[in-house]
Amino acid sequence: MAHRTTQLVISFIALFFLVPSAQATESKYPQKCVVDYNQMLNLSPREFDQNWEKGWVKLAEMDGCKEAAANVIALYYSQRELSEGAIKTLKFHEAQLRAEIDQYELALLLFPQTKQTESSIGWNHYVDGTIAFLAKDKAGLEDAIRRLAAVPKPTSFNPTDADGNPIDVPWPPNLDVLERFKKCFDESYLEAYAGCKDK
Repeated sequence: MAHRTTQLVISFIALFFLVPSAQATESKYPQKCVVDYNQMLNLSPREFDQNWEKGWVKLAEMDGCKEAAANVIALYYSQRELSEGAIKTLKFHEAQLRAEIDQYELALLLFPQTKQTESSIGWNHYVDGTIAFLAKDKAGLEDAIRRLAAVPKPTSFNPTDADGNPIDVPWPPNLDVLERFKKCFDESYLEAYAGCKDK
C-alpha cells in the first residue's frame, strides 16, 4: 500500500506540472520545458526511454528541465501497462534525475524499487552503493564496492555494438561509478557521478 501511495503521489506531481497551464509554466519551468504529455504517453516504451529525439532524454537535456523530465517518466510508468523490467528501468532513470537535482528523498524512495530478483552483473550491489552514497553511508558504499568487485564475469558476457562488433566494456559494470562516489563522497550526486574532475 505504501508503494502504491508513493506512486500515486509522484503521478499526481507529474500531472500537475505537465498540464499545459500558463500559470504552472511561468511559476515552475521555462516555456521550453512544457511538453505534450499525451504524445509522450503514446510513445512505445523503447521510443520513450531510448529515442533521444522523442522521449524523456531530449527533455532532460534541456537546461532547467530535469525535474520536468522526471515527472514525465513517473507519469508514463503510472499510466502505461508495462513489464516489470521496463518499470524498474524507468524508475531507475527517474531516480537518477531526482538525485541530479538534489531531490534525494524521492531518489531514495525510488532506487530500492529498481532492484532485480536475479542479476549476473551485480546490479543490486550497484543500487546499494548508490543508495549508500545518497544516504552518506560510507561504510555501506565501501561494502557495496567490495561486493560488486567480487562478482564473477560470466562466460556469456561478450558485449557487441549495433553491428555485432565486440566492444570493450569494463567488468563489472558500474564499478567505476561507485568508485567515483567514494572518491567524491562529500560532493553532490551530479558532481560525484561525473567524477568531481576538479578534485
